[in-house]
Amino acid sequence: MKIEQKKLEIVISTILRIGVLASLVLLSAGIVAYYFSEGTVEIRLEESWKVSTQNFFTFIPYTASNHSLAFLLIASGIIALMLTPYLRVVASIAYFALTRDLKYLAITTIVLIIITTSLVRL
Repeated sequence: MKIEQKKLEIVISTILRIGVLASLVLLSAGIVAYYFSEGTVEIRLEESWKVSTQNFFTFIPYTASNHSLAFLLIASGIIALMLTPYLRVVASIAYFALTRDLKYLAITTIVLIIITTSLVRL
């Protein structure tokens, strides 16, 4: 195995670990905050928790606008979990561009386009 390939695997595994751990911490903190504000962890589908935005990228700023701490933490945990594989692909593109591996750069760019279009409702 080449040294550059090993470095890529380390970077990707670090991105995945940090993303999942950040999501876990944020979601756990959100559940605790919800418990302290509501007195229960029972899920209630209230109007204030419903989200309706055009796409994922408009959802991100929506989470910061006038919501409870619990909502902000839980939404941030979900965002972190969804962005983790996205960042992994971006890191792969950067690596393949730096190593001038055009074949894998093209393939990974197509994957990034597919992931981006799945997050953006046209």
